[in-house]
Amino acid sequence: MHHRHLHGIINQIHFLTGASSVCSSVSVITYHWSANARKMTMYKILQKAYDNTIRSYLPTKYRLLAGVAVPDAPLLDFTADKRDYKQGLMSAIIEGVEDGDHVDLVGFGRGVSTVRTFDAGAKHVTAYEAAEEMIALARNTVDVNRPFGSRLTVEQAVVGDPIELYGDHSNANIKEPKNLCNADVLILDCEGSERSIIENLGSYPNTIICETHPERGIPTDNVLDVIPDDYSISLRDYEPNCRPEKKVLLGEM
Repeated sequence: MHHRHLHGIINQIHFLTGASSVCSSVSVITYHWSANARKMTMYKILQKAYDNTIRSYLPTKYRLLAGVAVPDAPLLDFTADKRDYKQGLMSAIIEGVEDGDHVDLVGFGRGVSTVRTFDAGAKHVTAYEAAEEMIALARNTVDVNRPFGSRLTVEQAVVGDPIELYGDHSNANIKEPKNLCNADVLILDCEGSERSIIENLGSYPNTIICETHPERGIPTDNVLDVIPDDYSISLRDYEPNCRPEKKVLLGEM
């Protein structure tokens, strides 16, 4: 609470109750304001100490990202679940993937989008990911959430321009966009590589689902510019309260 707000409340109390009770009211308000400020300061200190010391060494536990169980949260994290995780991408997958589709997915990540792709009815998913540790995590996520009847092929590869890569990608192959499989659906969540992939495809799928990354220097308009006119395109927000220029596009022929 700012001091000017505190003085405003004190003046109102003085007007309503008279001077005799002002001192006790001021004491109560000041106490609560000071206590809350102390709590917030202590919380920030402890959070920073936790993040910078033991957090990365702790064993992990499961958390829910868009309703999918992912085993990547440090044991003592209390606010790890994210119901709205990649909400725009998840809704585009549910809308754009149909029963029996073959899907190419660039950006295996934590495996959440792969699980949702199977939920939408995909028959087979070929996932591309550069980092070994991300592949291990995503495979675990898929195994836990879709243990039966999920046909998944994973290739450790860099696809398109490597603008932002996570983890150890020293053993990753280079996959030219023109050599991607002839899938029904192409899903791109690849940290800024999306434009270079779309403009260099050898053949185009029936559906393109793409998360844009203006924070990586690839604005949404730059991605839209390379999508053929044959596609009908709709845009949706990435997540609630996220930067408005970051979008998820669904393009369908």
